[in-house]
Amino acid sequence: MLYNAAGNIDEDIVCHLGLVDETVSVRVSAVVKKRQLVVDEAELDFAMIRYGDASTRPLTLRNPGRSPVDWNIRLDPSVTGDEVAADEFQFSPSSGTESFHWLSS
Repeated sequence: MLYNAAGNIDEDIVCHLGLVDETVSVRVSAVVKKRQLVVDEAELDFAMIRYGDASTRPLTLRNPGRSPVDWNIRLDPSVTGDEVAADEFQFSPSSGTESFHWLSS
């Protein structure tokens, strides 16, 4: 049984018992959730930056699910318009895999 889409699973699976001529039916129920990546900051405000200076701001990505999520980040040139070249922005790291982390109290 392999599911690649989010949704509910509710199926009977027939299991054959080894060398005996007998089967057992097992009911399987589950909820499959989509992979999800959450960005904590709604916006990054760099305010006024002097030409030639660099400025950094944290951007926090979280994985609330239980499956690893591959990600990459880049700035779309349409966001900066004609005033600033998109390659003036650097993201470090710019890609990775975010795994699920249990929170302990």
